[in-house]
Amino acid sequence: MTGDTPALVLDQLAESGEQSDRRFADSLLRHRVRQGYGLHRILAELRQRGIDDAVVDASGYDWDVVLEETHRKKYGVRRPVSPAERASRHRYLLQRGFSGEQIQHLFRRLYGQPDGFD
Repeated sequence: MTGDTPALVLDQLAESGEQSDRRFADSLLRHRVRQGYGLHRILAELRQRGIDDAVVDASGYDWDVVLEETHRKKYGVRRPVSPAERASRHRYLLQRGFSGEQIQHLFRRLYGQPDGFD
């Protein structure tokens, strides 16, 4: 393989089964979920690494559960005390790769009111 181009080396590794985009994607997906990242962020990271979305099988995850665990790990069970704190939590979860709709649903479920306040 000495002197071969990187693309040729990757092709040879893929043909021999030593390199697999699917295995890499599955590994990165599991790792990022454990770190509390959402699907949107994970897919974006994989795209940056040249992995097509079609390779990723994220069906084994309950993303609402991942979102709630990420929220609880960061904020505990304390309710936001102001609109600014709620907005800050919302931004944090968006940056972690969860959708605005998922976050609003979580806030409604945890806090009862759509805005998170009584």
